[in-house]
Amino acid sequence: MARSKYMKDIEQRIADSDYGQLFVYSDFADLAPNDTTRKAFSRLEDQGVLRRVLRGVYDKPRYIERIKDYAAPDPDMVAQKIASKFGWNITPNGVTALNILGLSTQVPNVFEYVSDGPYRSFELEPYELRFKHTANRELNGFSPTSAMVIQAIRALGEGNVKRADIEHLSKRLTEHDKELLFDEGRRAAVWVYDVIRQICC
Repeated sequence: MARSKYMKDIEQRIADSDYGQLFVYSDFADLAPNDTTRKAFSRLEDQGVLRRVLRGVYDKPRYIERIKDYAAPDPDMVAQKIASKFGWNITPNGVTALNILGLSTQVPNVFEYVSDGPYRSFELEPYELRFKHTANRELNGFSPTSAMVIQAIRALGEGNVKRADIEHLSKRLTEHDKELLFDEGRRAAVWVYDVIRQICC
């Protein structure tokens, strides 16, 4: 009886969730033992309710009527879910940060993140998710948005940040984002903080 109730609770939570949402077993630790969640996921995958994205990572696929097919999982959302699963702190790096922030239209083949976890990579066809270990000082004490903006500025490079880039970020960030960036950015390199001041002021 208890196991049946666990299954129903898991299925109900997934039914109530948005299409496109990602799940790992630990998301249901408050409802059921891990083994029960695995079995529930397997059952729901067989029914077409869940789709296996990577080992241990599933989504509730979103159907797009216009193309008569299911939307591919968002690589950044998958990366964030993997990080949550393993307890890593991550932030988009390089071209990935530029793409997410709208500073580049180039869609990378490799979605790269700096992480306080180990070096790992995952195949998410047609993309690769790559996590590079970095010193904690690049992540600790920064809000997610501040960390990503700093990585994007560094990716553009000293002397290569254009006025259009600064104006784009200034419009994209909320006032709260700017307040945090202005305060937290003091720990970045001098040239990076000079760009941050122009974004926030």
